[in-house]
Amino acid sequence: MMFSRYHFVSKTFVTNSKYIKHANIFKQNISSKESKPCVIVERLDSLNVMTIGINRPQKRNCVNIETAGLLISAFKEFEKDDQIHCAVLHGFGGFFCGGYDLEELSEIPEKDRQ
Repeated sequence: MMFSRYHFVSKTFVTNSKYIKHANIFKQNISSKESKPCVIVERLDSLNVMTIGINRPQKRNCVNIETAGLLISAFKEFEKDDQIHCAVLHGFGGFFCGGYDLEELSEIPEKDRQ
């Protein structure tokens, strides 16, 4: 069986990460300015799968600039790992993703919006 890879092309972002080993699952909480990690990555080595979760349920998992950077970093990690054949993107707290965080967009000066 052949698995497809998802390709995510954008800028390079640097993040701090912490790995937690639990059985054959490696969990990466990617740090953020928010109190809880806004992106959580889990490796399920026995299934050759990586899950990438958006963890901003208080904002219906809306993506802001920081979360977008962390998602890009997670997908780049997936692309580098030849042992992982599939990545599953999901949301925590009963929401997948509410789109872009419009509250953050309103704080960006109009001349800087693209």
